Amino acid sequence: ALAVIMAAACFTYAAPVKANAAGDVTLRFDNSNNLSYFSGTHNLHVAYSGFEEAILMAVTGDDPYVLLNVEGMANVSADTYKYVVVTYLSPAANSSKAEKTELFMSAGSTSGPTAGCSVLFDTQRAHKYRTEDIDMTGASYWSGKVHNIRFDAYCQGETWDIFYLSSVTFCQSASAANAAASAEAARAN
Repeated sequence: ALAVIMAAACFTYAAPVKANAAGDVTLRFDNSNNLSYFSGTHNLHVAYSGFEEAILMAVTGDDPYVLLNVEGMANVSADTYKYVVVTYLSPAANSSKAEKTELFMSAGSTSGPTAGCSVLFDTQRAHKYRTEDIDMTGASYWSGKVHNIRFDAYCQGETWDIFYLSSVTFCQSASAANAAASAEAARAN
């Protein structure tokens, strides 16, 4: 019986969705099982990095992207969660072209990546994880159930530029997003 308990302890699986006291929903990518939530890869090598405990995305050609199935992980309403915090690492060794990432945000009647339903942010090359706080309050397409997010890692990146995704947190307020950004960056680092 002790051997069974010890074996089970060695193979524990942490749930990918964490909720905190503020009611935020965090999708963490700290286990290889989380790869099953990614699909539709185009010119982007997607794998789990045990060393980083994050999803690794490496550019392999033009127009690289992958779809994250948010709906498969959690029931998230864009009407409630107007702020999205992405915790990522863009290694300092990346090329200078690894400077922009676009996220196609699909919710409600927008069931998949759609032109005009995206946000673009500057990725900063560094030795530590960073966060990007995305304010969706003014986006008319951000309502209803959140379906997916397509990550277009490094829109103009070079082959083998790497993007590590540690977590995505959905928050109800700007102050909650600031707190989540600090907490998730500290956890990832």
